[in-house]
Amino acid sequence: MTKKEALIATCQASVPDGSLDLALINRGLNGTDAYTAADQKDIELATIDVLYGLLTAPDIQEGGYAISHPDFYRKIQARVLQLAQKWGVTDITNVLNPTVKGVSPW
Repeated sequence: MTKKEALIATCQASVPDGSLDLALINRGLNGTDAYTAADQKDIELATIDVLYGLLTAPDIQEGGYAISHPDFYRKIQARVLQLAQKWGVTDITNVLNPTVKGVSPW
């Protein structure tokens, strides 16, 4: 399995090929190299990059018609949040799972 194939498998969603290549390049990875267990963190961080890009992309629009997929986005958000928490990517977790500070439930 190549690193790109590992990224595809880790994304668990259909993603544009260019987004995969860009995420690999930005993480300093060669998609044609063989994947090893030592690459897990880098691949999962690249997955966060790819899936967060999907979450922040505008809805599909053509003319006056727009399509939104809230269930798809909910699943992608859950996957991104899980990986971000696993690897301590706090800038993503803060955006996807904000907490209210200074408010006591008592």
